[in-house]
Amino acid sequence: MAVSNPIALLLTVCFLGFYVPAMSLASSSDEFLRCLSIHVPSQLVLTSRSPSFKSLLVSSIRNAKFVAPATARPPVCILTPTKASHVQAAVGCGRHHGVRLRVRSGGHDNEGLSYRSQRPEVFAVVDLAKLDAVHVDPREATAWVDSGATIGELYYAVAMAAPGLVFPAGGYP
Repeated sequence: MAVSNPIALLLTVCFLGFYVPAMSLASSSDEFLRCLSIHVPSQLVLTSRSPSFKSLLVSSIRNAKFVAPATARPPVCILTPTKASHVQAAVGCGRHHGVRLRVRSGGHDNEGLSYRSQRPEVFAVVDLAKLDAVHVDPREATAWVDSGATIGELYYAVAMAAPGLVFPAGGYP
């Protein structure tokens, strides 16, 4: 009888060790989504139940070998903010509920770090593509570029605002 109690205790600890984190992952993601719903319009938050979730998730994948891993363990949601306050809300909600954020912007993500996780963690993708404003001041020869803008959008805005002005930028294969 003395032997069965330690085994029962060990089995209980093992069961709770695997079961409780799974419950807390689910509850943290639910709480994160509830928090986002208070601060961000619902049409800007896509969950796996959204019809366009998967297509948006894989839309900017530059390295095809990451398509399957990205969809195997998908993010809790994809946030497509239109204002800085939406990003601030995501950071606050993520910090409060233990959800990590992966940020995706105009490009340069051949490693796939913005839409996948190597670890079994709860994460969300913040897709900055809608934050793509480019403001050019031809007199000062400066430009203010939001992080979702692509290099093509930048070149176009500079060319339209000041045809003789150039903006140095790089390219990536």
